[in-house]
Amino acid sequence: MFIYIIICSLMICASAIQLTMDGTTKMQQIWIAEYIGALIVQLFIYCWHSNEVLVMSCTVEGGLYKSSWWRRGVRVRRCIIMLGAHLNRRVVFSAGPFTNLNISTFIAILKGSYSYYAILNKN
Repeated sequence: MFIYIIICSLMICASAIQLTMDGTTKMQQIWIAEYIGALIVQLFIYCWHSNEVLVMSCTVEGGLYKSSWWRRGVRVRRCIIMLGAHLNRRVVFSAGPFTNLNISTFIAILKGSYSYYAILNKN
């Protein structure tokens, strides 16, 4: 995923540069704009679903303790407490050991792509 994020960021930047170059026809600009949109949407889907998995993994443990587990026998209560300890983990998709995929990562990638574009597009 880390390589995909880097490539996607660079492709957004390169496509934006190509979009603003002189000599491109309106039809080429439409195709490039569609391509940039598709890259952004695809990256957003990965980051959105990873964020949803993170939010849901943080709320799973709460559902366990909302039940009437304290009315059960000692053995069941011990099992419920052990299950709660196992459910206390955060689940999140990551891009290698570098970053977790979430909405803030998506925004950071778009900001980085724009920064690359601004640096490379200076005349």
